[in-house]
Amino acid sequence: MKRILSISALAAAVTMLFPSCEKDSGLVESQLIYFGITEPYTRIGGIAFTVDNTTMMITNDEPVPANIDLSSVKPYFITNHESKGVFVKGVEQLSGVSKQDLSAPVKYEVVSERETLVYDVIVTKSEDIKTQAGVKLSGLSDLVAGIGEETEMWIADGLRFSETEFTTTDGRSLKMDLFEADLSRDDLYLYPLTAGDFNDPLPETEEWPVQTITEMAGAAGIEVLGAISGDFFEASGVIIPEGPVCRNGKWLKESFHSEKANRYFGIRKDGRASLGGISAMLSLMDNMTFAIGGKEYLLTEDAPADEIKSRSDLDSRTGIGTNRLDHKMVYIVTITGDEGVTLAETAQIMKAFGTSEAINLAGGDNTSFVIREGSSLKAKNRPEEQMKKVPDGVAIVKR
Repeated sequence: MKRILSISALAAAVTMLFPSCEKDSGLVESQLIYFGITEPYTRIGGIAFTVDNTTMMITNDEPVPANIDLSSVKPYFITNHESKGVFVKGVEQLSGVSKQDLSAPVKYEVVSERETLVYDVIVTKSEDIKTQAGVKLSGLSDLVAGIGEETEMWIADGLRFSETEFTTTDGRSLKMDLFEADLSRDDLYLYPLTAGDFNDPLPETEEWPVQTITEMAGAAGIEVLGAISGDFFEASGVIIPEGPVCRNGKWLKESFHSEKANRYFGIRKDGRASLGGISAMLSLMDNMTFAIGGKEYLLTEDAPADEIKSRSDLDSRTGIGTNRLDHKMVYIVTITGDEGVTLAETAQIMKAFGTSEAINLAGGDNTSFVIREGSSLKAKNRPEEQMKKVPDGVAIVKR
């Protein structure tokens, strides 16, 4: 998704670009520099628009989902310099207040002392895709051939869950489950679930207790909004998490157990996400409040990681990642279905939703999702009776 900036950030950017704004400078005074139908600071669900001051066209960067009513929306906009106002058919418009019917093209006039500029606002809408997740998946034309059943729900403010069925260009039928969590909010945080109630590290050779993710989330004593099972390592009948586990700044496990399981995903005390290898974790241990182990990098700085590009093996996949802007958005995705997907395809899908850095978590039949619906937790990607018992998991929690 294109970056959606706040009005204050945009205004600051304009001031930096045009510090003097003198009337005799030759600069156009009445340009629109931002236009959108969702609030500029919306971190989840924002719809990005492009303002082209050459063609005088304003268009959305990807189609609006079919179920969005464009007949009465409140556009948000920002102008540069000292415009006298923005008008539609002679009626002054107020950003985020005035309603417009954008189901057909509309002309917006930006008036200043020198001139009036006229923009054509044209909003493209999907004919049949109902959710933003479906729209974003359909944009991956080299991977996705069609969108099937799709649902989305806001579990809480700042937390959206999407479930989308799709077919690939080579005929696989798959389903994506996606959490998008805005951890810049004070009321949401990540919490590592463990099977069993213990607050001190267990011996490295001792088997951890195991439960399904539903059992763990239900027994945590906190309001879990959604949760996913974590990675685990099993050898000689001993089951333990593959990587580190940190809860509320206390490390229940610090080690990694294989060359493949040498990544972590964590949250620092300042609320920013952090992911990396052993050396990065060791340097940040005193500043971490949450951590869980994982396997390969999926995305590094917006690009699929080199270590997954040559791998063609298919399986169910789970990834966890964050955004580039402030590392306070968290994305957790699971993809299941016919044969599964490659790690590179998982990275491609996560990038489409705004993820810039991500690691691979559990895959295959190890991964299970639950979400809160009302007062109960509901299994999503597999029936409760088919859930595998695991030693740990990741929960999105409401304070």
